[in-house]
Amino acid sequence: MKTLNSASFEEKLQEIEEILTKLNDENTTLKDSIELFKKGSLIARDASELLENAQLEIQNFKYNLQNGFSEQNSALNDTSAQNDELFS
Repeated sequence: MKTLNSASFEEKLQEIEEILTKLNDENTTLKDSIELFKKGSLIARDASELLENAQLEIQNFKYNLQNGFSEQNSALNDTSAQNDELFS
């Protein structure tokens, strides 16, 4: 199995589901429940960080995409204005 930090988001979710199943098992001892809770909390934190990073990546992409279009539109407007001057 991959280490906690190298696991994908989906793998982290799978691990959390497995932990929840064990926590809901009436045969799980209190000591084991505490360890499972700690492990699940760490995995959930890592998964949350992955989601936050994905959100930032999407926001950056959208920002760059919008600015790229703005720069292209600005360049087109400049070219159009130059053409208007040439043909007037």
